[in-house]
Amino acid sequence: MRFVTYASADGDRTGVLNGELIHALPEGTSLLGLLGPALRQAGERALTEPADVVALTDVTLKPPIPRPPSIRDCLCFLDHLRACRKAVGDTGELEPVWYEIPAFYFANPATVIGPYDDVPISPGSAWFDFELEIAAVIGTAGRDLTPEQAEGHIAGYGREVHLIDLGPAHTEADTVVHVPDAGVLFAGDLLFIGCTPIVWSGPIANWIAACDAMIGLGASTVVPGHGPVTDADGIRAVRDYFRHIVEQADAAYAKGLDFQEAAFGADLAEYAGWLDAERVVVNIYRRYREIRPDQPVLDRFALFALMAEWDSRRQSSASRSAGRVVSRGDGVEPS
Repeated sequence: MRFVTYASADGDRTGVLNGELIHALPEGTSLLGLLGPALRQAGERALTEPADVVALTDVTLKPPIPRPPSIRDCLCFLDHLRACRKAVGDTGELEPVWYEIPAFYFANPATVIGPYDDVPISPGSAWFDFELEIAAVIGTAGRDLTPEQAEGHIAGYGREVHLIDLGPAHTEADTVVHVPDAGVLFAGDLLFIGCTPIVWSGPIANWIAACDAMIGLGASTVVPGHGPVTDADGIRAVRDYFRHIVEQADAAYAKGLDFQEAAFGADLAEYAGWLDAERVVVNIYRRYREIRPDQPVLDRFALFALMAEWDSRRQSSASRSAGRVVSRGDGVEPS
């Protein structure tokens, strides 16, 4: 049963979505006021004895709860936290306090918008950096609950979603979220659009396979972890980037080059214009480690230093190119 709030000529109304129709509850009924044991009963009554029936296409949907009393955003799910700690050289083990007092922060209830409303972008920003949040609406109060008890206090979720683990690739825990009825895929850090992905975990073949799996879901709208909203072509671009990196690394290895020579000499072709192109250093390092696991292990600080050196060399090369003198038929002048 899916409850909605929509705008009407007389103000916001609450109803239950039934196919493409909204079965309205009596005027003055808010979803916030219904939360609790009476919620399901009210929804069933609306389906059988609606106060009004309107077409979904004829109304403007508002946030289901336009102004929640409180929004608490948990820091992150534990698998992701473990992977992040491993990424910086930690064991990935979490202290007991993480299970006893889950970390969260208070979000701003005034920033909630409707499902089709435009989202304002901060001044000076080039594009959005997307982060998927899955919300649970708490229907009844409680404290010091077990997980089993807490489940009974949840009034509902936004909509049906499928969580699919496609890692390890970027990190050890790479989960995408597919919303089938909306044709939307939230790809998280498996998808960088217009900027260069970076392989902290791998293997690279897993990331390529993850791209194929995401394409196979057939989502028409794909929300990346970084960069603008895209479609299947955006996924293909990331997949083809990694195929290109594998080709470059394997060819350099066959020539007897070490990974630094391979990374600094790689031809990025059409991917050279992507942001953070220096991440090629880490990606080729990862590929070399896949070819020969006994390669020397470099820590993150060493890899960041090499990325900075790669970028510095590229900028120096660009400066020299910009200052070159070109020959003209009647003399010379700076290009």
